[in-house]
Amino acid sequence: SVLASRDVRVEAIVVANDEADYEAALRLGREQSARVRFLRTPAPRSGPSSARNMGMAHAQAELLAFLDADDFFAPDRLALLRPLAREHGAATGPCVPVSEGPGATDALGAAPVGEAAAAGSLSLRTILTSRRSFSPVLDRRYAGEWRAARFAEDMIFNAELEGRAPRYAYLPEALYGYVQTPQSGSRGPGSLRRALQGYGDILAQLFDLDLSDEAKTALFRQLRRDIEDSGAALFENQARGWGEAVAGRENAP
Repeated sequence: SVLASRDVRVEAIVVANDEADYEAALRLGREQSARVRFLRTPAPRSGPSSARNMGMAHAQAELLAFLDADDFFAPDRLALLRPLAREHGAATGPCVPVSEGPGATDALGAAPVGEAAAAGSLSLRTILTSRRSFSPVLDRRYAGEWRAARFAEDMIFNAELEGRAPRYAYLPEALYGYVQTPQSGSRGPGSLRRALQGYGDILAQLFDLDLSDEAKTALFRQLRRDIEDSGAALFENQARGWGEAVAGRENAP
């Protein structure tokens, strides 16, 4: 989907965080291969933050974007977000959940998109409370680093990015396909335990985050609520997974 992006010139960096040979698996043609570089993290299964940081370090473009291996961009996503990222420092659109399968790309265009943010700007409150993922396109000057956490590392990256960039623009039409499977991080019985472990990772780094004191306080309060919800669901068997445990809380004050 990266190479199929319309109206943009893309440098694609594939960072393997396992033992797989993706260069052989993708079998790219000569023209496509010239646009793709393949890297590998020093330690296998060292987490998505390690892979993303490595990709950023090797990227040569002024604008950066991120794509997990099992997700995909809508064809116009990068072209839509590029001018906004250049003007404001960072931009994003909705991450739309779709089911795994050959029709996933078609389903992206038909999927209902909840308005996690009004067209315009993504606020810190939305990042912390919407329980949605946001995959940014950003000017590398505002990138910082991806911090290691077993859950919600994207929330931390986006929260810091929102504070660094002059504005974090949001465009509902710029779609990102998030492929959901029974093994997805927010689903299944193991997701509640991972969420609680991840919240602990974030709390351990709280004072080192590139956030204002007010933003750190807001993050702490949200984590406290999430820990209470996830912990109650885990120990009282109220839900199968993290997604169910937090369902219906998006609009809570």
